[in-house]
Amino acid sequence: MNVRATGGCLCGAVRYEVRGPLRPVVACHCTQCRRMTGHFLAATAAREADLVIIRGTTLKWYSASATAPPGRPMDCRRPTSSGASMDRSAPTPPHLDALQEFYQGEILGEAMFDSMLRSARDDSERYKIALMLQLETETKARLRPHLAAQGLPLQEDPQMRPRGERFARELQDATWNDKMRALEQSIGQTWLPRYRELTAALPPPLRAIGESMIAHEQALLEMARRELDGDSHRSDEPVRELLVHPLPRPAEG
Repeated sequence: MNVRATGGCLCGAVRYEVRGPLRPVVACHCTQCRRMTGHFLAATAAREADLVIIRGTTLKWYSASATAPPGRPMDCRRPTSSGASMDRSAPTPPHLDALQEFYQGEILGEAMFDSMLRSARDDSERYKIALMLQLETETKARLRPHLAAQGLPLQEDPQMRPRGERFARELQDATWNDKMRALEQSIGQTWLPRYRELTAALPPPLRAIGESMIAHEQALLEMARRELDGDSHRSDEPVRELLVHPLPRPAEG
């Protein structure tokens, strides 16, 4: 999974990655591009399949003409409660973005582990994947009251589950160790650093939420590492310690 480019909007509400080739930069002087930017537009392009929206629950799209498909971002900020299309007065506060990112990340993880269950080869693999799935589900439920208390929407970002399922599909024919290695790399290089960054920016009353999310990622990371080290009999302990409703271990044959 090679990331060729990353970016986002000025206020930080939208973040994306490009995981494929980029077209050479083209300078466009058409009327639409000049109206959108106030100048000519210099832009590259990528296949839609290679564009992954990391954060963008409030992103809106519009058609530039009656015949064009929706393809230009209208705005990255939150809709107003008055019925106007967008609120251009201020970006979403960072701590609210952080809570949303935590929540949507659990939806992605839930979809990923649910899909990975289909490629489990035995009861041991099935139990361990299901245990990680249980952690995602319980954490999502635990986060929901915190979002509601802040007046944040609870619906899923429709892009999260497809992203998680895509990650699982890429690993469906991999060995167990390769799956654990991919999980270790994803958490260690992406999710854990990101959650530490988000937690550092949270106000003190919400800091415990961020710290619990760091512990969540550390538990998954430690489980993957124990599997890679051959410590399979103890690998589930870090995750089980965080669960309110841990799954029963399979009977040893």
